[in-house]
Amino acid sequence: MDGFGCHCCYGEDVATLWANLSVVLDVVTTLVDKSHFDVSIRRCQACQQQFVFVFTEITVWGEDGEPQYSTLIPIDGAEVETIVAMGQRPDLKWIGALGQDRRWLYKNWPSGASASIGWSTGTAHLMEGY
Repeated sequence: MDGFGCHCCYGEDVATLWANLSVVLDVVTTLVDKSHFDVSIRRCQACQQQFVFVFTEITVWGEDGEPQYSTLIPIDGAEVETIVAMGQRPDLKWIGALGQDRRWLYKNWPSGASASIGWSTGTAHLMEGY
């Protein structure tokens, strides 16, 4: 599994992992904390694996709910330092490209549809919410 994480934070059971995300992962650093956009560094309590977490919500007037997208990408120590140095203006294209050589967890909840949760690989297409 790409050499990242443990069964608690990088296991196969995505539904259980997502349901326990706030219990398994501690927030280490919050870079952006807005109502429609959040970027933080999180760490697994069991194995200390770090992740970058990006939450995006899009305001869509007149639609059935606002689409929400969450992405959790495992990162190494050097990547943590680079992301933290970006501060409140993270380079989402650079962060998304980290997914090219590892799997990452997503939860997509489009407007008017059911949420989907799963592992993906390749570039994560991230954007700032509004």
